[in-house]
Amino acid sequence: MELLILSPVDLAQIKKLEESLSQVPDLRLVLVSGSVDEGMRIAVSAGKPMSLVDILRKMPLVAQADKKDKEIQLSLKAE
Repeated sequence: MELLILSPVDLAQIKKLEESLSQVPDLRLVLVSGSVDEGMRIAVSAGKPMSLVDILRKMPLVAQADKKDKEIQLSLKAE
């Protein structure tokens, strides 16, 4: 599954999101790529079925999370 973090993004926010994702049981970060201008992509792998959109929506840093085809689009809250 890929997470697309929509622009604008702040690298400090991405780091906090990565830390939050690493706390989710059975979820593994596979790859982080992208740019500050075009948005970031985080590839994750789940060890078991989970409702990742619901998990993301509960994170304080996430303003919005929507599943679009095979990716989840995220908007992060401004700091």
